[in-house]
Amino acid sequence: MKKTILFLLISIAFIGCKNADKKEQSTPIETEITEKPKVDTCLFVNGRSYSNIQQKCVELDSLPVKLNPLKDGMMVKGSPAYLLFDETKSKAELFFPENDKGIIFEKSNTGNWTHNKYILIAWKGYVLKQNDTPIYGGQ
Repeated sequence: MKKTILFLLISIAFIGCKNADKKEQSTPIETEITEKPKVDTCLFVNGRSYSNIQQKCVELDSLPVKLNPLKDGMMVKGSPAYLLFDETKSKAELFFPENDKGIIFEKSNTGNWTHNKYILIAWKGYVLKQNDTPIYGGQ
C-alpha cells in the first residue's frame, strides 16, 4: 500500500511538472516594446510653462513678479498671473492663469509694455490694464 501511494504521489508530481512545461511553451511571451509618448513637462497645470523669452520651461511660482487679480482697483481672490522680463526689460512675458502660453509685450516709447488691448504699467510695482481698466497688479 505504501508503495502504491508513493508511486501515485511521484506520478502526480511528474505529470504536474510536465503540464507546467507545456503551459509555459504553449503561451508565447509577449515582449512588445512600445515607445512611451513624451509627456510635456511644461504643462501649465503642473505650475510650469514654456517661456519664449528664456527659451525653456519655467516654474511660474519662482518668477519674481506675481500679479494678483484686481476689481475696481482693489485686490480680489483669484489665480495670479506671472510676469517675466528679458535682460534689457524691452520685452515682458505674461502668463495668465489657465492659459498654457505666455503673451509677449513690447516696450513702447512711453515706457510701458503693450500687447493688443493690454498695457503693462510700472507703477507701485506693476499694473496690467485691459482696455484702460486695471485687471492685475502686484510686485
